[in-house]
Amino acid sequence: MSESVDTTFARVLKDAKDEAARRGIPYQAAEDFQLGHLTILLAAAFGGNPGGKLSHGCMKAIEGAEPVIFKDRWMD
Repeated sequence: MSESVDTTFARVLKDAKDEAARRGIPYQAAEDFQLGHLTILLAAAFGGNPGGKLSHGCMKAIEGAEPVIFKDRWMD
């Protein structure tokens, strides 16, 4: 699971950061922003932040991005 899922996600995160930098966002700013948010999002997603939940805006972003990023039935 770690190699096939977690490492794939990590690679996609890096690719997204690299693309943001290619489009003009300073690389360090893109990395700091991404890693700062990732820490909070992982805590919320895994329940490590009692009372913490994903914002309405975050949920809307997921709703729009999930069908673009993942194929139907990707866990099969």
